[in-house]
Amino acid sequence: MWWHNPQKRFVAEIRAGEGDQESAGSGYLVTPHLVLTAWHVVQGMTDIRVHLGVPAQGEAVDAHVVWHHQDLDVVLLRLDGGGRRNPPRLRWFRAHWVRWMPASFVTYAFPRFAPAGKFLSGRLGSNAGGGVHFAVRLVYVPHEQRDWSGASGANLFVWGRLVGVVSNRKAREPAFLYAAPFESLMAHRDFARLLHDDMPAARLRRLWTWLITGGVLVTAAVLLAALIRPPLLSECPPPVELVVSTSADQRPALDTAMAEYVDERAGEAGQCAPVRVSVGVAGGAQDVRALLARGWEGEGQELEGYRDLTMGPRPHVWLPDSSADLALLEHETEGSAPPEIVDHGSTRVTPLVVAYPRAVGGVDACAPIGADPAGVSDCLGALGEEGLLLARPSPRTSTSALIHTQAAYTALAPDGGEEETRRVEAAVTSAGLDAEGGLALLCALRRDGSDADRTAVLTTEQAVQTYNSGAALGPGCPAIGGPVDAPLFAAGLEGVADLDHPFVELDWGRDDGVRREVTELREWMFERARSGSEDVPDGFEGYRATDGEHLGDEPLLPAHEPPDRFDPGVWAERLQRALLRQQDVRGRIDVLIALDRSDSMRGPGSDGTRLETARARAHGLLDLLGPQDSVGLWAFPEPGTGTDVTGQEHLLPLQPRATADRIDQARSYVDGLTADYEATPLTDAVRDGAAEFETCLDRPSGPGACVVVVFTDGVALPGPREGAAPADVADVLDGLGEHVLVHVVSVGTEGCGGDGVLGRLADAGARCHPPSSAESDQLLYTIVAEARRVAE
Repeated sequence: MWWHNPQKRFVAEIRAGEGDQESAGSGYLVTPHLVLTAWHVVQGMTDIRVHLGVPAQGEAVDAHVVWHHQDLDVVLLRLDGGGRRNPPRLRWFRAHWVRWMPASFVTYAFPRFAPAGKFLSGRLGSNAGGGVHFAVRLVYVPHEQRDWSGASGANLFVWGRLVGVVSNRKAREPAFLYAAPFESLMAHRDFARLLHDDMPAARLRRLWTWLITGGVLVTAAVLLAALIRPPLLSECPPPVELVVSTSADQRPALDTAMAEYVDERAGEAGQCAPVRVSVGVAGGAQDVRALLARGWEGEGQELEGYRDLTMGPRPHVWLPDSSADLALLEHETEGSAPPEIVDHGSTRVTPLVVAYPRAVGGVDACAPIGADPAGVSDCLGALGEEGLLLARPSPRTSTSALIHTQAAYTALAPDGGEEETRRVEAAVTSAGLDAEGGLALLCALRRDGSDADRTAVLTTEQAVQTYNSGAALGPGCPAIGGPVDAPLFAAGLEGVADLDHPFVELDWGRDDGVRREVTELREWMFERARSGSEDVPDGFEGYRATDGEHLGDEPLLPAHEPPDRFDPGVWAERLQRALLRQQDVRGRIDVLIALDRSDSMRGPGSDGTRLETARARAHGLLDLLGPQDSVGLWAFPEPGTGTDVTGQEHLLPLQPRATADRIDQARSYVDGLTADYEATPLTDAVRDGAAEFETCLDRPSGPGACVVVVFTDGVALPGPREGAAPADVADVLDGLGEHVLVHVVSVGTEGCGGDGVLGRLADAGARCHPPSSAESDQLLYTIVAEARRVAE
């Protein structure tokens, strides 16, 4: 749609040369024969060629300069042939609007390591007066080629309106780039005249007709509006954009509550909503704390002034799960410059619980409903004696899991010994499930019904109530239309603090016009979530008021005293120590990632093309690895022409310790892949990857498990051909022990059944996962969690 993206057929790739010198850039066809780009791309060059379209359509055409502005670094090129008969309708976005209206841009560009053209997005800076300052979201970070000059001249669009042209001027803020504002260009008479003169006459005549007709209609409407009430002509001013960052567990509840809040404000203001609230999840708890500590800037590599800012606009409100997050943030940001943080206190309460199947019956040591909280050691030990496995979300991404983990370590491994801690960690993860948060973990439990009757979960009361009711647990777990057949009991644990969900206001040093709206939202949340409130938002049901009384339906646990505030010094040290202990004792795994780069991977996937989907999945998998692990990276087929290529390119050999630098190197290789090859030696990659781990347990430093993860669309050329067959895969897998796990993840449309390649690989013993964008993140957690369980 025009208000979302620029039209691909008008995107221009520009190549210029003069003698031995070459230059490359991007641009956009703004009239039938005029391309707008950066002056420094063609300055001093006489041979200028322009190729239109993403992907390119037709042949490149010659072009010459008809107007330029040295200071703004902008040029208009006239095509000597091959223009477009029906050019885009030219609209522009005024840069000064960004002062009071947060906005994100989109564009297409041709950085030299992405010659096929690349969609880019990011956010505009709020201090854009005098120019457009913007942060680009880096999608590719090549491992060798670091030249971003091909992105110069790209035209930035906001809601389908042209806002500026990427320039080589330095922006005012670190991590931002500069674009020459289009409105400044229109102030130059020659520039505006060239655009006007190149517009089709028919379009000008239509425009003139519309102006006359529109003037008559508007005049009539104004006269009519003076005679009747309410006015026929009413226009809502743009709402204030309020950005809220929260956790994955709170996101569904807050989405519902914020929709209700905006509706109420619109009703109070006469149907014009004065505010729009965007609720986002910028990663796990540890990731968000790190972002706040860095001023909400990503850790991407710098490339000629470009830095990775991938997490969206800076939030005005942070709603973490617990004030423990504030304690950890204070502990983790010594010496850094986070925003000014104003903690307004708890909005709701969620008790932490251990949930187990009701079919087990009452477990006396686990505090039946109405009793005092149970001792952690007694309860977890009793659940083990009942033959139950345990599961817990990742402590890195879930604050509730970190609090549970700290309590378990304190009760079961008080001396802090490594072996003791390792045994406790193995016990609380014995079910082989992992997830970003409590809802996602219960989603995994609901999908894997075979283990639901023998698994206990460390989670929250609110998550258990959502599970028992059959409500949606996330994108991969829609509502089931009624209560679950096998509900869970929930028991409190002694010494495990409740979540208190504080309302945290973030001040970034300048007023974006939202402080009043932040105050309005805070007062609304505190009023609606108080004990005895008759206006509890639907999203808040299942939580508790700050005095311990339940909001909504019947609680699982009786009312209890509100939680104590977390003392930053005490809790930060406790939780940080628990997080480090957990990371130190996790079972080590070796992971080999193999990506399909055959030309069929250009087809559509859930996150762009299939190759882009595979890249996203590979990045997610890399996020879950720690420094004790090893990682290797293959791409198939290996470079070569024709359909008989059977090998892989070993981009990154397996080596001990997946350090941050090595993970970044793997990301760079992943982002540099292109789908340019005819052959699809998928079966060969699976066989050879499995064979790589024939001596898994004998590898240096003794990994506990070895994992092959292949991302592919499952589309292979029909035989006959040389290379491996599924029977060869079966032969290799039969000789491997339980410590080697082979996963094939489909990122296209091919499923894992039938006579297709993926179905035959599944029959051969590989673990095949059909395409599912809703469950993709959880799948990666499950793959790694199972491997760590095997390793331990």
